[in-house]
Amino acid sequence: MALISAPPSVSLSKIIPYIKGKSSRKRLQEFEHLRKRYWGQYLWARGYFAVTVGNVNAEDVQKYLE
Repeated sequence: MALISAPPSVSLSKIIPYIKGKSSRKRLQEFEHLRKRYWGQYLWARGYFAVTVGNVNAEDVQKYLE
């Protein structure tokens, strides 16, 4: 899990594919056995889960995630 903060003008549907794409590329470059296994396929699943938090500070949310 990860805690992400973004301005309200940036949609979640734009943020998630960007993160998945960058992290997938980095993992496939770093681990050759993944590159062989996932050649021509997606590393991550298509979906994602996201929630928002209200009157809770970022430190408390991060502690919960850890």
